Amino acid sequence: MWFSKSKEEAPKEVVSTPLPEKVVKPVEQTLISPIPTDAKVNANLDFDAPVQISGQVEGEIFSASSVTVAKDGSIAGKAEADTFEIYGSATGELKARSKLVLHKGCSVSAAIEAPELVVNEGACLNGTCSVVHE
Repeated sequence: MWFSKSKEEAPKEVVSTPLPEKVVKPVEQTLISPIPTDAKVNANLDFDAPVQISGQVEGEIFSASSVTVAKDGSIAGKAEADTFEIYGSATGELKARSKLVLHKGCSVSAAIEAPELVVNEGACLNGTCSVVHE
């Protein structure tokens, strides 16, 4: 029995470890700012992407996404967006389909309709508020 052949060994089972699923982060939409600080616009505006208003806008605003009114920005008229972030001033009618946030130092005199309304300390609000869940 010098070198005897051993019985054929059964092939070893290969255990494979599945790779983790690839994590795909959502692409953030770029915030556009078509209304600079020194601009005054009297028009009806329609946006698909998030927008920041740093100048003065009078008229109707419709956004399929979010509208941010910067500290030096103002809107006057009727506005509708998915979300609003107000740091500056707004007058007229504001309708948020998701959320409306009034930040410290803002001044809002408007009829507001939103399913979620956040009024931070130091925000100035005069008008009517309707918190509705559709």
